[in-house]
Amino acid sequence: MWLEYGVSDERGLVHISDTPRGRSDLHCPYCHGRLVAKKGPRVAHHFAHNGATCNPAKRTTDLPLLPFFHSFTLHVSPKLLAELHAFKSGQRSDTQWLCNEKLLRYNDYTHQHELTKLGQIPFGLLSVNLFSQVHDARLAMVHAQLDQRLATAWKLGNAVATAEAETDLMLYRAQWQRVLRCTLYVLELQTNTEHFYKVGMTSRPIEERILEIQAALMPHVGTTAVKVLGVFPHRGHVEPYVKFKYRDQRRAIGNFTEYFDFADLKATLRDLRRMPAKVLTTVEETVLAGMPSPIMQAMFQAQLEQEIAAQRAAQIAYHREQTKAGMEAARQAGVHVGRPKGSRQANAVLLAKPSSQAIIQCLAAGMSLRETALAAGVAVNTVRKVKAALGD
Repeated sequence: MWLEYGVSDERGLVHISDTPRGRSDLHCPYCHGRLVAKKGPRVAHHFAHNGATCNPAKRTTDLPLLPFFHSFTLHVSPKLLAELHAFKSGQRSDTQWLCNEKLLRYNDYTHQHELTKLGQIPFGLLSVNLFSQVHDARLAMVHAQLDQRLATAWKLGNAVATAEAETDLMLYRAQWQRVLRCTLYVLELQTNTEHFYKVGMTSRPIEERILEIQAALMPHVGTTAVKVLGVFPHRGHVEPYVKFKYRDQRRAIGNFTEYFDFADLKATLRDLRRMPAKVLTTVEETVLAGMPSPIMQAMFQAQLEQEIAAQRAAQIAYHREQTKAGMEAARQAGVHVGRPKGSRQANAVLLAKPSSQAIIQCLAAGMSLRETALAAGVAVNTVRKVKAALGD
């Protein structure tokens, strides 16, 4: 149920949001089987196989998903998460285990254990600014792990593992690119009788998104005036955490889930505005530009060189066969094939060459054919010719 991208022969990777519900002409990135777009009202929209699900797509671990985006359980085991909840509620817990997993730390001043930044995430206790810092680092770390997995599989020459690792990395970069393209926004919406707020992300101009929001709200609350309270470019990855952190202050409007009644607007805006302007790293720039990673570039280059070498070998073999066929046709026609008669070099001319003199000196010194060829800087066959001429 995690598969959000299908492959189109014309469009490349296609996100589930850009595909109508039902059977599609898209293929699985792993097995190339046909996909069905599952877009119901309850389960997160995803692609399913139109038939048996391939092994890479039905994994339950090591999925190429953005960390802390679809879920804030930190992708740890249920037992470890239960221990963390037990500690949070004041119950007895395995504090050593939680410390080893960097979810707790011991405070030397209070002489008590406390939640780390990572440990605060499942409860929505971490500020948005600190979450963005933790998340940026974790996004880069998972990318590095996937990149290294691909490099290892390729180096070992495991074609099956290499293909799966390459697809994992490709899908991860596609997800990362999608959120980097998006802008996180906070809006204040005013009707004739009330006001409320909206948090969302968009890859389009905010003015275009506002018109869409006003049209969607019209059947529910009537005409709405919109005021932009905050715009944060390249921060699309933070939006799910903001909704999670302020989930208790959500406001139900039809089936929409992105509206809020913030209890303390100033504190909420202060929490968001503490995020500094996003400065893209080198890796993020390549992801945003849709460029392959260095290991993927190396693989493409190696594959290209192999294809060029194979083409060159095929051309050489073709010309060799054509030459042989031409020579055979000439023989059949009674034409002499080979060196012209009488073209063999006279022994005196051969032995008079400087290179031949060097060969003669080496042979006189008792050196072998190969040693002589190496010392004189000539081919072994040349040494044989000189030696044969000396014997004549």
